[in-house]
Amino acid sequence: MTASIGVARTREWLGRNRLGHIEPSALLVERLAARRRGNRINVGTVLAFFVILGAWSVTTGRSGSAFDPDETDVSGLVFFVLTNVALILALWAGLWYAYRAERRLLAASRTRTAHPAAAGVARVLGRSHLAAVLVVHGGGLLLGAATALLAPRPPDRALALAFLGSVALLSVLSGLAVAGVLRRPSVAEDSDSLLVDDVLRTQDTRAAVAPFPILVALVAGVGSTVGSWLIWSFLAYAGLGCVCWAYAELSARRTAPVPAGIR
Repeated sequence: MTASIGVARTREWLGRNRLGHIEPSALLVERLAARRRGNRINVGTVLAFFVILGAWSVTTGRSGSAFDPDETDVSGLVFFVLTNVALILALWAGLWYAYRAERRLLAASRTRTAHPAAAGVARVLGRSHLAAVLVVHGGGLLLGAATALLAPRPPDRALALAFLGSVALLSVLSGLAVAGVLRRPSVAEDSDSLLVDDVLRTQDTRAAVAPFPILVALVAGVGSTVGSWLIWSFLAYAGLGCVCWAYAELSARRTAPVPAGIR
C-alpha cells in the first residue's frame, strides 16, 4: 500500500511538472519521498523558530510586530528580517536532509548519467527568473544605498541603512544556497531521470532566491516617516519586484522542461 501511494504521488508530481510522459522509477519515488521528509524538517524548523521568537517576545515584553516601528526605531524591520533569515535556514535544513538521502541513493545506484558539463545559473534558473532576481536583489541593494545617501533625516537614514543591510544579508544567504544547489551532483540513471533531476535542481534554485527583499521593502515603507519620499521609493521598488517575479512565474509555467545540458 505504501509503495502504491508513493508511485501515485510520483505520477501526480510528474503530471504537475509537465513530465507525464515519464514513468515513475524507483529512484524518483525514493527521491520525492526524501524531499517530502525534508519539507517536514523545513516546516518543523520554521515552527521551532516562531516558538522561540514568541517566547523571547513574551519574556522581553515586545509585541513581536514587525509593522509597528516608530520613526526612530528600526528594530521592527530587523525583527522581520530575522524571520526571513529563519525561512532561508529552514530551506537549507530541508535541502540538506534531501541531499543526504540522494547521496545514499547515488552510492547504491549501479549506473549514473550526467551532463557532460555543468549548467550555469542562468540555464538552471531560467532567464526570466534571473532577470527578476537581478531586479529584486540588485535593485534592492541600489535602492538601499541611494536612500541611505539621500535621506535628509537621521531616522530615515537609519531605516535605509537597515534596509540595505537586510537585503545584503538575504542576498548572500540566497547566493550560498544557490551555489550549493548548483554543485549538487546529478542523481540520474538514464535520460528521463536526468531530465527529472534538472527540474528538481531548477525548483531548488528558484526556492533559494525567493523574493524576500520585497517583503522587507514593504515593512520598511510602513516604518518610514509619514509623508516621506522613502515610503514611495520602497513601495515602488516592491511593486516593480512583484511584477517582475509574477512575469517570471507565468513564463516558467508556459515553458516545457528542457534538459539543462541542451543549450
